[in-house]
Amino acid sequence: MTNADSTNPDFPEYDWSAAEKSYIISSFFWGYIFTQFLGGYLCKLFGVKRVMLWATFSSGVCSAVTPPMIYWGGWGAYCGIRVIMGCAQGVIFPSMHQHLARWSPPEERNRLGALSYTGIECGNVLSMFVSGMIARSPMGWPGISYISAVVAFACCILWIVFGANNVTESRFIGQAEKHYINSSLQHGSNYHKAIIPIPWRAIWTSVPFLALVVTRCAAIYGLSTLQAEIPAYMNGVLQMDIKENALFSALPFVASWALSYVYLIAADILLAKNWLSLTAIRKTMNSFAFWLPAATLIGIGFLDVDQKTLAIVLMTLSVGFSSGTTIGSAINTIDLSANHASILMGIVNTVTCVMSVITPLIAGVIVTDKTDRSQWQIVFIITSVIFIVFNCIYVAFGTAKSQPWNAEDFLLGPHLELTKSESTTKERGFTANIRGPQLPTAEAVFKRLQMSTQRASNPRANVFLLVNLGCEALFVIDQRLKAQEIALDKSVQVIHDVTSVLLEPKFMESLINGSVHSNAQLLTAEHCKFMLNDIATCSLMRLDETSMDKLWNLMTMVYKWQLFVSRHQHNLLDITFRHLDAVNKMYPDAKRHMLIDFSKNTLLDFWNSCGEEQQLSIYRTNKAWLECFNTKISLLIRLGFQAMDGSFINALDQSHYLDYVKCIGDNIYTKSSEQQKERERDREPNRIDQLAAQLNINQGEDLQPIDAVQFQKQFEQTFSHTLFPELDNNQAQPNASGCEFVQLLASDPGNPNPNELVTTASGNATGLNQQLLDLYSKIN
Repeated sequence: MTNADSTNPDFPEYDWSAAEKSYIISSFFWGYIFTQFLGGYLCKLFGVKRVMLWATFSSGVCSAVTPPMIYWGGWGAYCGIRVIMGCAQGVIFPSMHQHLARWSPPEERNRLGALSYTGIECGNVLSMFVSGMIARSPMGWPGISYISAVVAFACCILWIVFGANNVTESRFIGQAEKHYINSSLQHGSNYHKAIIPIPWRAIWTSVPFLALVVTRCAAIYGLSTLQAEIPAYMNGVLQMDIKENALFSALPFVASWALSYVYLIAADILLAKNWLSLTAIRKTMNSFAFWLPAATLIGIGFLDVDQKTLAIVLMTLSVGFSSGTTIGSAINTIDLSANHASILMGIVNTVTCVMSVITPLIAGVIVTDKTDRSQWQIVFIITSVIFIVFNCIYVAFGTAKSQPWNAEDFLLGPHLELTKSESTTKERGFTANIRGPQLPTAEAVFKRLQMSTQRASNPRANVFLLVNLGCEALFVIDQRLKAQEIALDKSVQVIHDVTSVLLEPKFMESLINGSVHSNAQLLTAEHCKFMLNDIATCSLMRLDETSMDKLWNLMTMVYKWQLFVSRHQHNLLDITFRHLDAVNKMYPDAKRHMLIDFSKNTLLDFWNSCGEEQQLSIYRTNKAWLECFNTKISLLIRLGFQAMDGSFINALDQSHYLDYVKCIGDNIYTKSSEQQKERERDREPNRIDQLAAQLNINQGEDLQPIDAVQFQKQFEQTFSHTLFPELDNNQAQPNASGCEFVQLLASDPGNPNPNELVTTASGNATGLNQQLLDLYSKIN
């Protein structure tokens, strides 16, 4: 554009002054600095997909119109186009961080974040090599803008097709992967739709965040020195113009691109092996990225003209080492607050843009003679001191732990009132009376636990909470499918699908690995419910909010009762295994059997690796986590295990109590149904359904049906005692007609005793007392 000798001479050449060139180069940042902060807010309002789409599309349009605008308005028009392009691209980094926060599981955040940033270095390297070839081609220098526009528009098309704000909106993600990502991110059920209020005061007064801002300022100051001032030093002192050599110009970017993968692999290994916490990894990588370039900068300042090769090597290594800041501090905004990652990145980038402006100004004040090595040494020493001191601030005050103001309800206030409500629903023959709030918030749960129990919240309990509650959900779902007479093949598919997602090995592994990190957190009730709702609806079945609330109350209260009757931490493992065995018995399948066996082995290995102290902590955490829930479940009340106030009872006086306690974790609904059938089979002969076999009348006599309960009441009024003491008037089970029929048969003429009646039901004679015969005569 300004040197036709290096491009296709058939296109115009512009004789712009050095000042005009500097205006053109810097004009991009005039717009870039003003939309950083705005970009974070736009992501919250409109979603990352829209913001990124319009930013990329606008950049493509600006690139496409650059050549004609230059023909029309010269360098001034070029500056205007670059200002607009800077405004468009200023929202890219906040959008990228918001997207990473919504899509990357914590244990994969390093990898995905680093890969995203390597795209920048890759683009720099490609553009430096390809631009020269395009400029010398028949397309000339305008071809650079046109091809850049085509690439931008192509990216827009791909983004429209494949991009999504979050996993719930994606059309190209499997159910297992969707569940894996969603389950790894701790958030509420309305997280992807809600606009969370921004805690501005808490952000600006957060010490870890301020330490991050300071660190990022040092990183940009140092990077500007490495990329802009070192070439000027090498030109003035070492008498070599690396800008004229494409290879030398690209080497630092190639090194940065390559070494970023070294940092990435090292961080992954340290994290996977659990050798360092995430916070320690951040600080370690940032220290390498700051202190190694600080040393090479000082070394470069002492080189002379005869050491040009060493100068290029040190310059390349300096820029390459600095790529560790991506893992060290660049993506730390997501650690501090995944909910406000775009806002934090907007603030950080706005402040650091100022450093890009300040760096050349400071160098310009110090260096009055570009050939004077001592002046350049001062510039490099200042940069090295900034690297060392500011990194010490980050090491002292930085962290990778999520901050309290990241909570979705942080601005809702600490005092959460619990409302009292009661609703009744019938589920397969039992009633659930729901009291209090359906779903306590995370803050309410933990405050109540801390005040009432003062027990540790061990995140290693997460996998046991989800597996046991998920199995209880399967038991309830199975009952509902049978009650609604759903086709067997569909019922089997639902149970198998839900089981496969709940016990998916990668999901189990993420729960276990995520719980042992130093910054791991115990699942909140809201998050756990959201995940289980996702699991329960992964197949053909769909649950509305009311149905999910019923399911939630049933699974939490039954699991709470199971832990209530347990007495030792190892009972937790027994309960979990019985849950899995009971699921295995539901529509047995070879593949599902292998999955359940694998899950049991995984849980057993994890349990054994925890040790006695951790096992006790996991057990207590499970019990404490459930203490907030006090729903009345009619099944437990009917069995005598729960009082009418929702508290549990040690029902030692109940004959069936020990039968349930000995096998806690089994399907309580199936067991209750089986016991009910056994009681019906083992009834004593004086029950109401034996009366028909004990009374006789002529077969031709037309009789009206007699209500069993009314029959008993009439008998009691006449003879002042109970005919069937074990018959509960409140629990009578009438047949379809609303009453039970008593069929009276004629007496046997061969029977010598007129006071004895025979029954055809059993074939044996049963004597009735005279009072019953008198009653019979009164009824007729």
